[in-house]
Amino acid sequence: VKGTGCVSCSPINMVQENSDFLLYSTWGSSMFPFIRGDDYILVKKVPLEAIRPGDTIVFESDTKTKVCHRVVEIEKRDSILWFYTAGYKNTSYDTDPIRQERVLGKVVAIKRKFSIIELSAKGLESLLLKFDCFFTESIFYIKKFLAKIPFLPRLISQMAKFFTGIEIHPGATIGKGLFID
Repeated sequence: VKGTGCVSCSPINMVQENSDFLLYSTWGSSMFPFIRGDDYILVKKVPLEAIRPGDTIVFESDTKTKVCHRVVEIEKRDSILWFYTAGYKNTSYDTDPIRQERVLGKVVAIKRKFSIIELSAKGLESLLLKFDCFFTESIFYIKKFLAKIPFLPRLISQMAKFFTGIEIHPGATIGKGLFID
């Protein structure tokens, strides 16, 4: 629903700037789990025509706060682009569309603790193969679920190892702090 309010915005703080890129620290929860409160985001200044629905952008709000949200819809009125945005947790569009002059750029990478997530992958398959950690952890849980069927978990494990070079023992316990380098 357009214009029914921003439940919780994700304000961000500038860390560094050069001619083509901006680096921001993030806080807030409207973009969770895609962008978390302690992530850093790398924003590239791109032509406005290169921004598509589904892209994540940084823009300046009416109160001069920098906000990171995803583009839901783009509308062209009188040669001016208007971007309708929303957080991932929000059930509706933000209150007002964003006028093209207020768009600062498109998020191209997320730095999360010890890893950098590039947002250039297209489609679920390339995402799964690109982010070996996600793929390997998913396979681990599938193996655990199928553990009672002989041979199948081992076969799945070998296939995952072939694609990622990573194998997690089926008897391992995975906690919040899992890190695969």
